[in-house]
Amino acid sequence: MWGEFPVYLFRGFVRRVLSSAIVSEARPSGKATQPTEPLLTRGLLTPTEAPLTPRVAIDREELPLRRSLISQIIKQLSAAGKLKAIRPLANRDGCVNTVATLIGELQRAGKTPDEYRKVVKEREQEAATEAQRHGEGTKGKPRTTEGGRAFSSPRSQIDFDREVALIYSAYVAALDRFGLTDEDADQLRALQILSGEVAGRSVSLPWLEQVELLVLDGFFDFTPVQGEILRRLIPVVPNVIVNLNHDRRNEEIFQPFQSTIEHLESVAAFDTKINDETVTVEGYLTSLRERLFNSGEDVGAHLCVRPEGRHTGLPLQNIQLLECGDRETEIRSIAKEIKSLVLNEGYQISDIALVVRERSAYADTILRVCADESIPCNLERRVEAIHVPAVRACGKLFALLKEPAREDFRNPKAGDIAHLLKTDYFRVSP
Repeated sequence: MWGEFPVYLFRGFVRRVLSSAIVSEARPSGKATQPTEPLLTRGLLTPTEAPLTPRVAIDREELPLRRSLISQIIKQLSAAGKLKAIRPLANRDGCVNTVATLIGELQRAGKTPDEYRKVVKEREQEAATEAQRHGEGTKGKPRTTEGGRAFSSPRSQIDFDREVALIYSAYVAALDRFGLTDEDADQLRALQILSGEVAGRSVSLPWLEQVELLVLDGFFDFTPVQGEILRRLIPVVPNVIVNLNHDRRNEEIFQPFQSTIEHLESVAAFDTKINDETVTVEGYLTSLRERLFNSGEDVGAHLCVRPEGRHTGLPLQNIQLLECGDRETEIRSIAKEIKSLVLNEGYQISDIALVVRERSAYADTILRVCADESIPCNLERRVEAIHVPAVRACGKLFALLKEPAREDFRNPKAGDIAHLLKTDYFRVSP
């Protein structure tokens, strides 16, 4: 009777858009095959509809091929002589990681390869104009800095940007050719679908026309491409509700929501309604709600922190705020608290949980500190295969033998082989 009320994270909504998109193509109808029939009915085109072809994700844990694909593209373009600025670094892991990260940033910014290439071209024209202006100002004299060194032209940066655009274009072309995708590419394609066209073909979402209500609950920190998706989605839905947390007693903590509200109001006219109803809490949490992260004068005066190594014995006063200058100090302070709970208050290690916002940022520090403090930890350490020394040495050997076309590997020297043998991962057969 009521139909369905699907609930998605943004990634799930993007997948729904991709899986349900209908592509329309104009093809010959096949009518009027007799040459005697009127010309008006000959060669008519009829639209045919088909679902958008699904793609294989290459950035998931079970299939992490995105970085490898970008690495191969960089090597192929470098071998073809199309990369000048990047070529000296083409085989470095840092170069591949940087380019892969930059491509992801471009996708999250909603920029296609053509759009980014256009931006690079505009920057190139601006740089040329600026260089010409500097040249006229010096009247033919060599340009120097205050230290007497020659003025460095921004052309090298422009060359780098141009080559990144070339790699980005080749990467997207490879995804299209082999039916591959990644999370950032999915969002960019979803934006194109909501715009009504993908790769020059008309595309539609039949189910979207039946949606009467869109609810955005607590979603505020979106990327530029997500903001553009909402810009195209909100106007086509008759009723839209955006639910954001707020507390008039501590407005400073909700300041990041203001840019979200301004963005949404630029898309459509919204009526803002503030509901002062709050969930009832007890004891110490009442003052914590009002004063936590509030930098106003005297608002933190009642935020009592229990003395180090002691328990106040008062109920619900078990919240302690630690201000630490860096991640190392933070984890060591937490480790000290864990040991205090176990040794002084009888807690079991299994009763204590450490929750962090981003595992990758804290994993190494947690493992190292827990080992130093002799605290058992069930955090599994993940190491990419390329970072294992033995695997990296094998990769260098394969590169040495596999790529004879490269200028520096046409005649492998004995020193190159000897260097690999010194790693103790290889042994010369008798």
